[in-house]
Amino acid sequence: MKKDNSNTNFSFSEIVRPLDELSLSASQRTNEYVFDRVSKESEIPSDWVLDKELQSVKRIKKKKEMWKLFEDRLWLMFYKFEFEELNNAYEPEIILPTTQQTKKRFDVIAKAEEFVFFVECKSNSKPGPRPNVRETIIALNDAKPYLKKIIQKHYDNDYLEAVMVLALENVNVSEQDLEEARRKNVKVWDASTLSYLEQLSSLTGIIGVAARYQLYAMMFPDKKHQEHAKLPAIQQKHAGGKITYYSFMATPEQLLKIAYVHRRGSSVQDAKKVVLTYQRMIEPAKLKAIHEYINKQKSLPFPNSIIINFNEKVVFELAPQRDNINNGMLRLPRSYGSAWVIDGQHRLFGYAMSERRKKDLVPVIAFEKLSDAEQARLFVDINLNQKSVSANLMWDLKEDIYEGTEDPKQRKDLIISKVGKRLAASDKSPLFGAVSLPSSPELGESAPVTLNAICAAIKNSRILEDDYYGTKNLEVDNAVELIYSGLLEHFSFFANNMQSDWDAGKQGFTKSANGISALIWLYRQTLHYLNYVEEAELYRLKSKRKDFAGLLNTLYQPIVEQFEEYGEIADKLRMKRGASGQKESANDLCIYIQSQTPGFPPLLRSQMKITKETDLNEDDELDLAIKNTELKIRGFVKTKLSTTFGIDWYRQKLPGDIKTNIDDFVNSDIKKYPYKQKGLRSSDNKFEYIQLTDLKKTILSVWVAFEDVFNNKVNFTSKMEEFVSLRNAFRGHPRQIDEAQRNSGRGAMIWLNECIDSVLNSANEENDTVENGDDT
Repeated sequence: MKKDNSNTNFSFSEIVRPLDELSLSASQRTNEYVFDRVSKESEIPSDWVLDKELQSVKRIKKKKEMWKLFEDRLWLMFYKFEFEELNNAYEPEIILPTTQQTKKRFDVIAKAEEFVFFVECKSNSKPGPRPNVRETIIALNDAKPYLKKIIQKHYDNDYLEAVMVLALENVNVSEQDLEEARRKNVKVWDASTLSYLEQLSSLTGIIGVAARYQLYAMMFPDKKHQEHAKLPAIQQKHAGGKITYYSFMATPEQLLKIAYVHRRGSSVQDAKKVVLTYQRMIEPAKLKAIHEYINKQKSLPFPNSIIINFNEKVVFELAPQRDNINNGMLRLPRSYGSAWVIDGQHRLFGYAMSERRKKDLVPVIAFEKLSDAEQARLFVDINLNQKSVSANLMWDLKEDIYEGTEDPKQRKDLIISKVGKRLAASDKSPLFGAVSLPSSPELGESAPVTLNAICAAIKNSRILEDDYYGTKNLEVDNAVELIYSGLLEHFSFFANNMQSDWDAGKQGFTKSANGISALIWLYRQTLHYLNYVEEAELYRLKSKRKDFAGLLNTLYQPIVEQFEEYGEIADKLRMKRGASGQKESANDLCIYIQSQTPGFPPLLRSQMKITKETDLNEDDELDLAIKNTELKIRGFVKTKLSTTFGIDWYRQKLPGDIKTNIDDFVNSDIKKYPYKQKGLRSSDNKFEYIQLTDLKKTILSVWVAFEDVFNNKVNFTSKMEEFVSLRNAFRGHPRQIDEAQRNSGRGAMIWLNECIDSVLNSANEENDTVENGDDT
């Protein structure tokens, strides 16, 4: 039975104690045992065991009862949050100022800033209902006005708020009771909520008092804090007055009350995301170094501005205008968690555990009510261009910062981030445990693949576009499920059929960083092939998933055979690094597939097949290079025409005689293979039948689109003619050619490849994500 700790002469000051006086209580509550002493001659009572023989007595102990462990857990959570005052004894009793002098027990009483939490705990030994939950909620609500008067009088602060909390362990609560709690403004904390809050309290050791402010931001989204900060500021407008921002000086304490580094949620359930975001964004070692630096300085330590965005409109009292600059007084928002820190997180939170946060001044640039898309864009631009956040972390964060965005580019990155993280974190994925994921720091440096490698390859391969998944027409979650499921089958093939190489991780190819990127490019080509043969429903429809897996099993088998026959392939592929090397590796895999499936498209590069030198003579190698170059030119011309002239490029920009030639070849093919008729209605598929000489004519007819690629029309014409001559000697009308013709044709082929590759590589560099950086 619980002890009776009644306070007959009630005094609130006897109930709570300052934090610095509670270390002994914290130590006792941390221990799962209670201790007592008996004389050496006495028998040890039942349920107790000997802990230690002392000189004159025996110290005995017994495990705390479940209800007491639960109360300790709640009390210690507030202690870790470093609430300014806490109850010292168990279950302090408060005499409510009613005519009946009602006595009310609480398990935790904790005060900080303008809040005093009154917590009552209820627990069961095993999950189940508990009677009188609603009565407890009503009693807490009834006690609130009296408690509010008590604390306001005791602390001489009319602004203090009494927060009533019912904490539950193994107690099932009905929806009706929860609705009653919402009406009565009583907070109900279940096991899940408490787990999240405990994680949030653990941040105190990293970001100090700011952890409490994050708690308030989630629990009291509409509550205004007490301080009315009015600061001199300069108001400026940008983009024709659409964007307003302010320059001013503020104390770190003023900013910490309103700051957050994660999009604010509406309930304490969001604490889990908050904790993960702080763990990803904030480096404790860097905070410690900044904290030490701050305390050693006698003047302003940081001239760099902290950049924030006010989520709500602020009051700016304009002074007389001078020199087109709006001077005035800015009133800071009073809502906890109302300003997103876009840049300068470490500078700001480095102050969180220093008393100098209350008196130092830091420069601030604050935007006002940027849209979610604008905030996210500014965050990414600053942290990538200034190298403040690593590309790996940035992809991890994009799921959070782009959630709900309506910006098309941000929406794509949101989908990619979710797909990449799911591949990394799902226990059904063959990549589970193999990806360096900042939100799962336990993987550390041992993971062979980074999240950035996966996401950058998905983005650069453009599998989200209309040609493949058409994600702009899909809900985000549906798009994520569709793309994830396809990639899951794709990677599972290699994990299951090339197990030794896959399990080798960094030492093999398929599960190395370069290998995973190459496999994603291969996946893009697989989608391209399925679209061409009109089998796109295999990867677009959930009902076709087994058929899709079966097709991959057949399609990719030549890759398995190549690796089994030539052991050095993995080493050679693994050595190809960077964006271009990954595409070269993917192209090699495509060529292996081509040996069994001739219509499978390579990545349009003149890359040689990796095999034993004796397998291909010089003519064979040249023939393969010619084939790949022709495919590259055709694909490049099609892409260039569609991006330059839009969706109707085929009808508007292709010369009439060339379209006639294409139609002749298409009709001839349909007579032989009638089942192709439906697939050959699209311009993209028809264009695959264009001849090399007609490609030259097409480029010359719309030279304005290709001048930046080939520069000189005469030179281009000459090189194309030399290449066509070489191509016809090998592939059109095979015949003997002399060394001069071979060399000139080879040189022309290299020239054409270099011109096209320079454009492709430039585009890839623009899409590649910038690595690493620091925020000071």
